[in-house]
Amino acid sequence: VEGLNIRILKMKKKRDGLGNKVLFLDLSVDNSTSKRFKSIDLFAEDSNGNRNALSSAGGFEETISFEIEPHSLRRLKICFTLEWPKLPHKLVWLDHHTRQPVHVMPLF
Repeated sequence: VEGLNIRILKMKKKRDGLGNKVLFLDLSVDNSTSKRFKSIDLFAEDSNGNRNALSSAGGFEETISFEIEPHSLRRLKICFTLEWPKLPHKLVWLDHHTRQPVHVMPLF
């Protein structure tokens, strides 16, 4: 999507104590479009195509439900529980209606 700019301010992987790894992201999202983006459409996708939805594993600082309003700037702290943490991942935002990727950003 032209006009959607996502900047990673901080990225960190940590163990959750249950054998999984959690990816923490601190993002700056600049939405210069007329579209609204919802948290339900945001995923961390690995190189095998597995999509990990937002997780509440992080704690009270991380947001799991949000909307990015048109023509707005927002800072978000989010996290994903990764099924396959050693694989390369990318941040994928899907179109709410067609479920097709509208924004893809490599993470690691």
